[in-house]
Amino acid sequence: MVFPIDRQKQGLSGLLKRYKRPLIYIIVGGINTGADFAAFQLLYFLTPIGATISQGLSYTLGVTCSFILNRSLTFRDHVKAAIARQAGKFLLVNLVSLLVSMLGIHLLTGAGIPAFFAKIAITGVTAIMNYFGYKWFVFGIKKETR
Repeated sequence: MVFPIDRQKQGLSGLLKRYKRPLIYIIVGGINTGADFAAFQLLYFLTPIGATISQGLSYTLGVTCSFILNRSLTFRDHVKAAIARQAGKFLLVNLVSLLVSMLGIHLLTGAGIPAFFAKIAITGVTAIMNYFGYKWFVFGIKKETR
């Protein structure tokens, strides 16, 4: 007896379809992170403001880029609420992440870890926090439809 095979779930195309949102988030995140890291490096190495304040300013740039790209690309199929409401929730999620990242940068650099590596480590933590915050809280995606 031959069993039917669900062709959508096979191979690379099936994986891409199944994990489309996280993959787009990763690409958008790469762009946001690039802007954030570039600003951080410029501020940290070219100004006297230090790692913690550089983190706050560069993170703000990354958040602005992130909202625009995530709303228009990653979560566009769930953009039903007013932009002001989503922006407010987005800012709240990122305020928590900003505080976590600034504390993490402060603690890691205080422990002797170079600022660049501290930035990399804390970016991984906040990227995961943000994905689920955006998905569940900002854009209200409770269950993925396939």
